[in-house]
Amino acid sequence: NIPLNKLFTIEDSSELNDFFRLIENDFLQQESLYLEKMSATLQLLLIMISRSFNKLTDTYKIDPFTSDKFFKLRMHILSNLGYNWNLSNMAKLANLSNSQFYNYYSYIFKQSPKADLIDARLEHSKYLLTHSSLQVNEIAKKIGYSNASQYIRLFKKRYGKSPKQYAKGLRRD
Repeated sequence: NIPLNKLFTIEDSSELNDFFRLIENDFLQQESLYLEKMSATLQLLLIMISRSFNKLTDTYKIDPFTSDKFFKLRMHILSNLGYNWNLSNMAKLANLSNSQFYNYYSYIFKQSPKADLIDARLEHSKYLLTHSSLQVNEIAKKIGYSNASQYIRLFKKRYGKSPKQYAKGLRRD
């Protein structure tokens, strides 16, 4: 009962790590019937994912239309990181009040819209630091920060070093 081409979150991602660890151990040790055990573990993983998805839609009765709408909206937001997003313009895109939008978004994606946006911006900036020759202030603007010092502060808080230090560390390796 796992729908195709639908994104969703799993409440406790540490469970995923446990499943993959079991599968990896079975593969490496290759004891008798290891393929069958790996298959059974994979089936359990799929059951957990199915239950997680069904729990998401059953608990709050989020209809498929609303769920699809939020996944598409999230993709739009995260595909346009340079735009000056705030809760009001996100909610307006969804035709919801700020509080309704915030509650739906937080429930579906397990974090606030702002936290999700910051995560995506910082991850994309790491990619740009690694794969482009853009300066830090150019990257800040490209991912939606008009103030480079705000971006640098957030980056340093998250990764323990400034974007410039991060980029230099990659070039040395």
